[in-house]
Amino acid sequence: MHENHRKRMMERCLKTGFDSFADHEVLEMLLYYSKPRCDTNETAHLLLERFGRIDGVFEAAPDELMHIDGIGEHSAILMQLIRESARRYTKAVMQPRKRFMHIREVAEFANSCFVGSTTEQLYLFLFNNGMEMIDSVLLTTGTINSAEMPSRLMLEKAIHKRASCAVLAHNHPHGIAVPSDSDIQLTYHAAEVLGLINIPLLEHLVFAENRYACIMKSHYRLQANASIPGMSERISFLGNLEEFLKIEDDECIIPDPFEQAEAKMKAQKEKA
Repeated sequence: MHENHRKRMMERCLKTGFDSFADHEVLEMLLYYSKPRCDTNETAHLLLERFGRIDGVFEAAPDELMHIDGIGEHSAILMQLIRESARRYTKAVMQPRKRFMHIREVAEFANSCFVGSTTEQLYLFLFNNGMEMIDSVLLTTGTINSAEMPSRLMLEKAIHKRASCAVLAHNHPHGIAVPSDSDIQLTYHAAEVLGLINIPLLEHLVFAENRYACIMKSHYRLQANASIPGMSERISFLGNLEEFLKIEDDECIIPDPFEQAEAKMKAQKEKA
């Protein structure tokens, strides 16, 4: 009976794609590859009952997953692989963009680094004078504050890559996209560290869900980079800095990366 059901599910997938599938059906089919001879429908429902939504399933730790009846080590690792594959996929989708023309584009790329993350992470993005990203560095994971920021690593990476400017980004995985006092202190500290080698910090982005906030708006940016002599000359390659960084709060929303990828593939097919 299970084999006939699986066959019908496979045929449906090949015929119509996944748009008509409910979340539990996607999980049910995914589990076919770790549980080749079992009924996975009930397990899929149990996963959603325990973790609420499909993203909660993929973000769950292996030991949490293995508390669910029907989920063993292989299935738990499969879920982790899906999460990591999604993170790398969304990050790779953004890679072909050679020049970042607006802080919004930097935010879309930065957000891909946090896909599936359940802990705070702090990234440093380095750019050359053509606003091409030359490195993305995971600085630290866990509780993020200025006292624990790896200043030496920041300096080493920026010097080694001969960066012209930088952007910081970190996530609030269980919070909202509103900078805390410690986030602002971290921003000033990072700008001071980078200022030692005359590299301006253009922005510090804070992410939560599909939204983000820009800490270094207006006077924050000017004060944070005050230690850099001739800052305006240092970033003259940007043309109009204020236009590059200008964004309203209600615009700070990340579009769905998978929808972007599908639209991109569709456009390429139409062009071909």
